[in-house]
Amino acid sequence: MKNVLRTFLIAITGPNWFWALYKPIAELKAEIYLKKKDEEKARIQKQFFEKYTYLISDSVKNGPFKGLKYPFLSSLHSTLFPKLLKCYEFELHEVLNKVFQKTYCSILDIGCAEGYYAVGLARKFPDSIIYAADINPEAREKTKVMANTNGVARIDRFQIIE
Repeated sequence: MKNVLRTFLIAITGPNWFWALYKPIAELKAEIYLKKKDEEKARIQKQFFEKYTYLISDSVKNGPFKGLKYPFLSSLHSTLFPKLLKCYEFELHEVLNKVFQKTYCSILDIGCAEGYYAVGLARKFPDSIIYAADINPEAREKTKVMANTNGVARIDRFQIIE
């Protein structure tokens, strides 16, 4: 009897037979789970933005680039809220304030992302030529939008390099 039961169990739990039946069910369950997880994440993010958007304005509140306007509520390669709330790269504020005391004929921002530094520096140095470079086309486009929003997009002094 033991051998019959053992042979039966081996036959029904063999890797090919059992997996052929279970695999579509497992894949469907995984797909449903991942979809629910993405929907839940989107719902939580939406609730967060609805709850806290009143705290966020469209411009940097303080720090070296105070008054820099953000035409979009997003940031590339970093977080947006620290930039708007004056604590983004706080360690550099003192250094930037020293940099602002000199004059420069040109400034190069390599890896400009959405243009936080490039446009911020263009506002601080109205007589300098600002070169902003990024390999990401979305970053270059956002930098153009930010430069236009902040009134520094003059062709002769603000150039985006592809």
